Amino acid sequence: MAIILFIFSVYFAFFFRNPNREICAGPDDIVSPVDGTVLDVVNEGETRRLVVFLSIFNVHITRMPHEGHMDKMEYFHGVFLPAYREKASELNERIILTVKSKNFQYQLKLIAGIAARRIKMWVNQGEKIPTGKRIGIIMFGSRAELIVPKNVELFVKKSDRVYGGKTLIGKIKNPE
Repeated sequence: MAIILFIFSVYFAFFFRNPNREICAGPDDIVSPVDGTVLDVVNEGETRRLVVFLSIFNVHITRMPHEGHMDKMEYFHGVFLPAYREKASELNERIILTVKSKNFQYQLKLIAGIAARRIKMWVNQGEKIPTGKRIGIIMFGSRAELIVPKNVELFVKKSDRVYGGKTLIGKIKNPE
């Protein structure tokens, strides 16, 4: 029994790790909000949606992709489908963050997966948050979606590995 408890303790220490990362982003840069694998980059009218899957082995700390004011935080109850499935975006428990930056507005969806049962936010609505700051954690396997306007050039593609606050995933093309 002691060995089993030790293994679980080691896993939880591994899972809840919160590494320090040097954020090297310019004023027009957008960094990955999470660690994981890009599932898709989808063009949707006037926006692009970047979908990142976090396995149970990724760091689950969520970071601010681009500085701005946390305009709105909406919580939605839902089911707990596997996070890699497309339907998880609409049906699973999730928090949608709407952020207004100097140059544009974007959304960040944090979606719980089959093992994830809780999303914990460390910031509040109305707060101004710098790029790369830790803003919350999604417990266990999950999904994050970043929805940006078309004037953001994305540098990542399907199957790319990204690291929260570290990977430069895009740049604002025509900042005002």
